[in-house]
Amino acid sequence: MSCDGLVRITLDHGLSFFDQRFAFMPNIMNSVGANSIIILEAKFNIAETDKAIEMLSSLRFRNSRISKYVRGVKSF
Repeated sequence: MSCDGLVRITLDHGLSFFDQRFAFMPNIMNSVGANSIIILEAKFNIAETDKAIEMLSSLRFRNSRISKYVRGVKSF
């Protein structure tokens, strides 16, 4: 989080997805992992875009958009 609390950073890793398509009851036992994926997510109001870009510009990550939900659906 930035010092002023306007930009929040989260790191997601070890994601697991549970296929519910043909389950009679919720499937919470048999997962498909996406363990090789690490997602660094920045959350901020649109008014803080310049501040967020400045904070993240020094990181050597590929900048892209990802939906964890869509990624999970595609894993099945």
